[in-house]
Amino acid sequence: NLLFEKVSENPKVSAIEIVEKPKVLSSDPETLQFMTQATGTLSDPQILTLTNAEPSSIEVNSVVITGENSNEFTHDFTSPFILESGASANLAVVFAPASEGPKSAQVEVGHTGSGSPLIIGLNGEGFVPIDPGTPVIVNPIPDQFATEGIEYNFTFSETTFSDPDGDPLSYSASLSDDSPLPTWLNFDAVNRTFNGIPAISDIGTLEIMVTASDGALSVSDLFALSVDEQVTTSIGINSGGPQFTSGSGFVYDADNSFVGGSTYTNNNIADVSGTTDDAMYRSERHGGGASFSYNVA
Repeated sequence: NLLFEKVSENPKVSAIEIVEKPKVLSSDPETLQFMTQATGTLSDPQILTLTNAEPSSIEVNSVVITGENSNEFTHDFTSPFILESGASANLAVVFAPASEGPKSAQVEVGHTGSGSPLIIGLNGEGFVPIDPGTPVIVNPIPDQFATEGIEYNFTFSETTFSDPDGDPLSYSASLSDDSPLPTWLNFDAVNRTFNGIPAISDIGTLEIMVTASDGALSVSDLFALSVDEQVTTSIGINSGGPQFTSGSGFVYDADNSFVGGSTYTNNNIADVSGTTDDAMYRSERHGGGASFSYNVA
């Protein structure tokens, strides 16, 4: 006996269309962007309009603010409420920055419809207000350079800072992190002068903060002080003779940059023992009873 079974080949899927399900509860706008706000103050309320797109009523039962800066935003939701189909309700949000800088958080609106919670982004920026009597920087201190082993002196201008009230200013200096200046660097606050001799161990860059105070309010300016290694240069002069390149490749300048003295040349000198640079020993400059010098600047 033979048994026949009908086998159907699995159908092939050629394309899939993904249709996003409409949100039951929507918000206009979808993100709140607050203006920059002074720290310790409240912004004007910004309004979120919540709309129920469900064919039946839903309950909005919770509103919480979450995220990195959630404690710097507040809302006016107090208790659950019913939102009929197609109806809208307003939710007010206020920004109160506790410190300067960008701030972000989000409102999470819980409800009885699908897709709960509804999430709305919050963004703002805080700034520290400046007292109108605060000293100001008029001419920033330029970056400075010093060389190890050489005395460094720098006086910043008396026009670097100004006080709007005309109050006299006093000065102090530290590193940018408020730590003391290195031991090699002294600061004369009365004359606004930095002075010292850096050692080879001090090579590097310091970020220095100068603070001007009127006794109540202050402002600070930063500048970089770079300590570089001392570079020495060897200069050779073929005394009494022309430019000459030694057997090692070192170039001796011609005897041109001199003051005083006389030259003597004897090209009949035989080979000089112990050197291949015989030509250098056939000329000289001598005092001749008077002093002489070279200008190598």
